[in-house]
Amino acid sequence: MNDLSDKTFELIAAYNKEVLHKCFPFAKFKEAGSITSNNIPPRTFDAVISNEGLFENTDYKFNPDTHFIHFTSLPALSQILKSGFLRMSDFNCLSDKSELHFGQKVFTTRKDEELEKIKANIYSLSACLSSPNIINNQHMWSQYAHKGMGCAIEYKFVTTNIHNMVFGKVLYGKENLKNQQQLKKLNEQFKNKYDFEVTDLPMLLLKVSAFHKNIKYKNEQEVRLLFYNESSYPKDFIHRNHYKDFYSDQQVRNFIKLYNKGKNPKNPEYHVDYEKNLMYAPEIEIFRVIIGPNNPNPLEDAQNLKLLQEECKIQFDICYFHKEIKSFN
Repeated sequence: MNDLSDKTFELIAAYNKEVLHKCFPFAKFKEAGSITSNNIPPRTFDAVISNEGLFENTDYKFNPDTHFIHFTSLPALSQILKSGFLRMSDFNCLSDKSELHFGQKVFTTRKDEELEKIKANIYSLSACLSSPNIINNQHMWSQYAHKGMGCAIEYKFVTTNIHNMVFGKVLYGKENLKNQQQLKKLNEQFKNKYDFEVTDLPMLLLKVSAFHKNIKYKNEQEVRLLFYNESSYPKDFIHRNHYKDFYSDQQVRNFIKLYNKGKNPKNPEYHVDYEKNLMYAPEIEIFRVIIGPNNPNPLEDAQNLKLLQEECKIQFDICYFHKEIKSFN
């Protein structure tokens, strides 16, 4: 390694210490480097942040080894059970069209049209952490479970050791953009000090921006599992559980399957080592389904769910929520 490349790596290490780790203490670069020519020192470097440790010791961090709640309609539950999977949707499918824009508003270099294209490369499974407060949240029942006539699915991940995705808590409002604002300020100071900076700071923090929303959504208390396809889209799409389907806007969209435990089709290429496969193609396990408080026929729907369990060969508790949770099992 020559003196010039040695100096570049020293500067990247200094950037880690003086900029990145001030805001994200355990973050690290998956890729980082510069191209030099004619022995002229580079003034920028390209980098990709690793998922590993990204949110450790930050406000985004939560323990994913827990139970999650997904509010939905009964027809959607039937489809989930029959198909054998939940699905991660790309950001174009999200109802909040300001997604990603809100988190990137700290930066002024990225045009809205560019962000709209980038949305097709970012996939999310949104949920809530299971708790009495969430299960009693009438807003969530009304907004996401067919006005309380639907259901809530309680599940957990078979493993949370997932190498190509990142778990994080969604932060709400302008005041929670402080990490990105601070990193932007430190980046400018580093540039003035060393005449050296990351080539595209907004892109570097793209995954972080995906965990920010407007304050009006605060009641949702959302957590996310995020996958960012960092290859060119869609030609080089590489996730093994990717598929295409029609969406409610009548457009063909891209999704990623998160299979129910044991429902992933046997594929010799990926199932030689089941535990290893789960690191790249996570699975969920459903523990119970709670029929909504406004359901007019809870007993009948509970019986239909039991028949569906037999048909799909899947076991979970069936409950009805009305002032308190009552089990039908």
